[in-house]
Amino acid sequence: MKKTVLALNFVLLLAIIALDIVFILSPGLVLKSITSACFVLAGIVSTVYALKAGAEKRFVCLMLTGLVLAMAGDVVNYNTADAYFISGTALFAVAHVFYAAAYFCLNKFHYTDLIAAACIFVPSALFITLAPIFDFGGVLMEIVCVVYAFILSVMVGKALSNLKMRTALSVLIAVGSVLFYVSDLSLLLNMFGKIRTVPRILCLATYYPAQFMLAFAIFESAVKGVNTFKAFYCRLFQTVLKIALPVLPYKDPEIVSKIEDIPQTLKKNAKCKPLIVTDKTIYGLGLCKGLEQSLKSAGLSYCVFSEVVANPTTDNVAAAVKTYKTGGCDCLIAFGGGSPMDCAKGAGALIARPKKQLSALRGILKVIKKIPLLIAIPTTAGTGSETTLACVIVDSGTRYKYAVNDFPLIPSYAVLDEEVTMTLPGFVVSTTGMDALTHAVEAYIGKSGNRSTRADALDAVKTVFENLEVSFSEGTREARKNMLIASHKAGRAFSKAYVGYVHAVAHSLGGKYDTPHGLANAVLLPIVLREYGNSVHKKLKEIAVYCNLAAADTPADEAAERVISKIEQMNATFAIPSKFDFIKKEDIDGLAAHAEKEANPLYPVPVLWDREKLKQIYLKAGIYAD
Repeated sequence: MKKTVLALNFVLLLAIIALDIVFILSPGLVLKSITSACFVLAGIVSTVYALKAGAEKRFVCLMLTGLVLAMAGDVVNYNTADAYFISGTALFAVAHVFYAAAYFCLNKFHYTDLIAAACIFVPSALFITLAPIFDFGGVLMEIVCVVYAFILSVMVGKALSNLKMRTALSVLIAVGSVLFYVSDLSLLLNMFGKIRTVPRILCLATYYPAQFMLAFAIFESAVKGVNTFKAFYCRLFQTVLKIALPVLPYKDPEIVSKIEDIPQTLKKNAKCKPLIVTDKTIYGLGLCKGLEQSLKSAGLSYCVFSEVVANPTTDNVAAAVKTYKTGGCDCLIAFGGGSPMDCAKGAGALIARPKKQLSALRGILKVIKKIPLLIAIPTTAGTGSETTLACVIVDSGTRYKYAVNDFPLIPSYAVLDEEVTMTLPGFVVSTTGMDALTHAVEAYIGKSGNRSTRADALDAVKTVFENLEVSFSEGTREARKNMLIASHKAGRAFSKAYVGYVHAVAHSLGGKYDTPHGLANAVLLPIVLREYGNSVHKKLKEIAVYCNLAAADTPADEAAERVISKIEQMNATFAIPSKFDFIKKEDIDGLAAHAEKEANPLYPVPVLWDREKLKQIYLKAGIYAD
């Protein structure tokens, strides 16, 4: 119903604009009546929706009454005789009283209402009574206009005072009321002033848009969560990116099967001294020895930066850049999970843009310049970072995460060698595997996928369902290889179709508490999927059918529940908790703010959520004493 009402309002808005233009050029009572009827009809349509959606009844009824009275005043005012003008003015004045009463339903009386009204009324009254351009033809008409200005000032003053609510509804009402004021002042100039043409055009050009905004305010009063205008902006932004997807310079990294083939790859690209970016754990376990030996055997020198931390920071990236430059390196090899790859990408971005801070490159398409050759060697089957254009960095000062997204950050080569994953501990296998699953699911259920991304995502989900538990419990070479392939496909899918609120929330937890990203995703995925509700049931059913969890005739809600239950069962198998025990309630406001800023408008989520809704996700995902 919401979409239908929105569509009807849009059609009525177009009709009002068209009729208004025609009326300015060729006035007529019938045309004026039809134009006024359009904004009343918009109010009626919005009222039906608002009452059904549980909006404040008094506000809705007062606003609709005001619209009807305004329409009556508009029609009566078509006749310029004094009696008609006074009657029309009286109807408008009563309409303003109803509008003002509606505004007081939103926000009770405050002394600032009087101040705002006085600031509008005093100059208006002085202008009406003292300006030499007016000729009212008598004191009575002048008094009528001053009284009308007082009532209008109260309405506009309250509308402006309500801006402190900082909602789309308050902005909509304020703009509509101000336009109403401009329209009425122009009407006075047109009827009693010496200048007629310009005020008439200004009056008509502002009056009908003002009334439509007030009519649409009824609809907006019933909107829960993300307001209509922000939702429109988000979806427009996502639609533009989706349309542009086929022509954007995405590239899939070239696959290298074995680490032993890296020296040949370097020589083919005329590179002779890579910087190996990894972390202490990987380096301490000797996982880099095979790579180092291959480079030495080929007569290639190299440098090692093994100080990457979980959730790499801006300081961490700066240290890697320093090692690269002092060592005289000419390319990068990221060896590890998502953290070394993010650090290497961040370093590449700063090497390409040496005069920029990493924070200045946050967001999308700000790196622009080509980074040094980057080879990614995933040692975990989960992040998919070897395919993506993103690096996620923690600001060392604020401890909040942000992403740098640009096409030059996509690695040129991805080395999918299961040998480096064979000694991984079970916790890393499970949480990174659930990370891959999250990538695939969010890419599939989002609104920006295409045939290619959906195919990759489905294959990745099925492969994870079939191999992750074996990879965790038995660690067979086949299962580990399959998980690398699943992670890679999931990475390809989400690098183009993006992720969703699971990742936005997980990133905020990682930045604040250093929560391992895969663990955060594993806990959050079933929680967020359930909160999405029936908006994802159809696509989750498609996943269920593809993965043999449901039949084609299984009801969508039941099939969706089977997918979510499968995820929860896997978490239980891996001893992954269902909730976090470290989130502090006093941190939730800040966490939700950063998650909302990350997700909107970039992530094409099934349902748009605002900050308040995201706060509920943190509450559902945490264990609290009270």
